[in-house]
Amino acid sequence: MDNTKKAKILYLITQGEFGGAQHYIYDLCRKLKDIYEIEVAFKKDDKSKNFKSLLDNLGIKYHELNELRREVNLKQDFKAIKEIRELIKKIKPQIVHLNSSKMSVVGSLAQIGLKTKLVYTAHGWVFNEDSSSREKSKYIMAERFTAMFKDKIICVSEFDRQSAITKHICNKNKLSTIHNGIDDFELLDKETAQSEISKHIDDFSKFLSADFVIGSIGYLYKNKGFDYLINSVKLLTEKNLNPLLIIIGNGPEENELRNWIDQLKLHNNVVLLGEIKNASRLLKAFDIYACSSTKEGLSYTLIEAMTASLPIVTTNVGGNPELITHQKEGLVIEAANAEELAINILKLKNDSDLAKKYAETAHKKAINDFAIEQMIQKTKYIYESLLN
Repeated sequence: MDNTKKAKILYLITQGEFGGAQHYIYDLCRKLKDIYEIEVAFKKDDKSKNFKSLLDNLGIKYHELNELRREVNLKQDFKAIKEIRELIKKIKPQIVHLNSSKMSVVGSLAQIGLKTKLVYTAHGWVFNEDSSSREKSKYIMAERFTAMFKDKIICVSEFDRQSAITKHICNKNKLSTIHNGIDDFELLDKETAQSEISKHIDDFSKFLSADFVIGSIGYLYKNKGFDYLINSVKLLTEKNLNPLLIIIGNGPEENELRNWIDQLKLHNNVVLLGEIKNASRLLKAFDIYACSSTKEGLSYTLIEAMTASLPIVTTNVGGNPELITHQKEGLVIEAANAEELAINILKLKNDSDLAKKYAETAHKKAINDFAIEQMIQKTKYIYESLLN
């Protein structure tokens, strides 16, 4: 590699709506922009405003793709592949780094025959989602086929790496596990965080009258399992408790979740706050953090909750058990089980000493094992191995 000239990296992702995968790209851009020339491309969408603003602040050039869609449509996908291919030919990156399941396929096909190295980060394999056997088989075949064109596949959890090996996605030498890592972030004290949240709640007396506050942050997608978390709150109210669940985030399931809250008559116990910028700084407003996902890669918000020293209940999916060891850093339960969520939330509520012990252990693990510099250095090592 010519050390007098920066190598160029193009990050490709399906959507610009700011979630875990976009967080990952933003962190790589932020930490590597002085080492590499970086550009980013994603679907043109009104929901990309936050992501675009962050990239603008870093001085990162980005491209909005007109033809890209999240849904599978062969005719439209062919147009997207052509558009991505033209972009790659135009900007001539040495490395194309794919993110998201859809981009794994269309990005790989767009790059065939071009002189670029191809890296893919699997933020949780789509074939691990709850779908029919036929659908899972389709996803597995698509990943196997496109893996042939990839030089390296990064898995954000060891669970995902083992899944890829079990499903024979590719030679295991192509696979590397690099856990997500987080940087220092602003964390408001409990009173200030509650005051900030009060600006988003119509009736703040809900906060004042609640026995305890459960929090969760994430986009309102089906695989986040928020319906199970809401059901767990219903079970807690049936025990004559008065919990308050605050969910921060927006997404396609919002109307369905609001209707479900109405049906369960939980208006005083569940609040959907919508998207809040830098929501992690509000974590201290919660007494307990709950992750109800039915599918995960490696959750940024879970690492942030660990850093904030919160007692945690989480499901045993994806990389969650790599973050939280059951009865050590928190409580780990089976997914899609409202009763287990309720029982374990109540355990933490009723035993403050145990909750504090878990929270302190989780904090230490987050600081020691999931710092962003580890993620950056391991990713940089992969880039350099491909460039040299």
